[in-house]
Amino acid sequence: MRFDGFIGETYQARSANANAERCVNLFPEITGGSGKSKIHYLHTPGLTELATLSDGPVRCLWAGDDKLYAVAGGTYGQILLGGLTFVPIGSVANDGKKAYIYSSATETGVGGHLIIVSGGRLYCDTGAGFTDQIASASGTYLDGYFISLTPNSNEVRISGLLNGTSWEVLDSQARLSSADRLVAIASDKKLLWLFGKRNIDIWYNSGNADFPFEPVQGASIRSGTVHPHTIEELDNSFFFVMEDERGGASVVRTEGYSLRRVSTHAIEKRISNVMLDLFVSWAYEEEGHKFYVLSDLVGWETFVYDAATNMWHERAYWSGAAWAAVLGRCHAYTTPGYYTTGGSHFVGSRLNGKVYRQSMDFYTDAGGAIRRYRQAPHLSDGQAWSFYHELELDMSIAGQPDIKLKWSDDDGATWSAEKDFAIVPGMSDAKKRIIWRRLGRSRDRIFAVTLHGINAPVSINDAFLELTKGTGA
Repeated sequence: MRFDGFIGETYQARSANANAERCVNLFPEITGGSGKSKIHYLHTPGLTELATLSDGPVRCLWAGDDKLYAVAGGTYGQILLGGLTFVPIGSVANDGKKAYIYSSATETGVGGHLIIVSGGRLYCDTGAGFTDQIASASGTYLDGYFISLTPNSNEVRISGLLNGTSWEVLDSQARLSSADRLVAIASDKKLLWLFGKRNIDIWYNSGNADFPFEPVQGASIRSGTVHPHTIEELDNSFFFVMEDERGGASVVRTEGYSLRRVSTHAIEKRISNVMLDLFVSWAYEEEGHKFYVLSDLVGWETFVYDAATNMWHERAYWSGAAWAAVLGRCHAYTTPGYYTTGGSHFVGSRLNGKVYRQSMDFYTDAGGAIRRYRQAPHLSDGQAWSFYHELELDMSIAGQPDIKLKWSDDDGATWSAEKDFAIVPGMSDAKKRIIWRRLGRSRDRIFAVTLHGINAPVSINDAFLELTKGTGA
């Protein structure tokens, strides 16, 4: 019979007796058309090394105007893809946190200014020179203006029109609607979003001669964030970790002038102990999936939300002995024809100055094995015995894969030894029936499958289980 629930999302509840599911380096995809299963697993993308920058870690990547720029440690510069070299342009303040780059090139055509916000300062790259401009906690670009948030204040400043080197003292406005401190600003769909610790305000360009941006009446949101480096634009929304005076971290997305929670109780439990400013996020789209990637800088864990399926999965780097957060901490996408015939996803390392190309067509972490893992939901029938004869995975995978099965009968507190599988003879190299037999009995069973360093595409299309139900005796 079909093993219902085998293909699913990560959900480790506070009580492992309720749910202890994990999904690591595999993500669910809804099967379109008249597929034989409604949902299946695909492998997460791998990495190949592109370049090593002269400083690190990589705190920001930005692609635009047919160029790729980076902030690595305390150095800002351009990555020349022809020779895969890094050309430093200037030094920036380095607080170890996420840095940001914004451009006016979309308004001016070719060229334009770039501003870099890093370590509490704002810098401008005009193409002819690089200069330190003003103190800045956050920045963005909207309607011809670079916009900056003054550190430890509610003051918003604007540049001269299309000019990142012009910052008049009087071209500023304080948010007066609430007293909580602003932590970040961002722009989307011609609106300026002001993120405070307790409240969020939304401004628009009114064309006022004194200061062009004014609050949208009635558009305040009575929730905020203390995690400014988790704010990402994705799927026509902002995603971020919300945490305010009411307590409790959760991941939300904006919907109009309101918020919708997208994290589960299980995700909220696992992110609740991450300290202030230790979250880092990035977002990207690939093959119709829209991923919000959330890691902690300590390097423990990475959680990924897919807006296409509304499901969470985990991604992890396998050190050879233990899981750690993924290697990447920032992302940029170059359009087709710039580096390859298709578009390219680049990620910067959280550990050093390495920049990687990321793709579903890569099956290792820059040569390191990717371990994939599925911990299935509980199998229980009112505490009656179940006798497990056979577990089968219907998989698309090439070669001779190293796949192991283990199980737990005590909510994951202890596990059996790993068990090798048998391949049904007569199958093609690309499509296999992976089978384990004689799996014992249990009143409450959790099965877990580990795919060890498979350097090939992976798709788990379905799972099947043969068992005999016993009694409660």
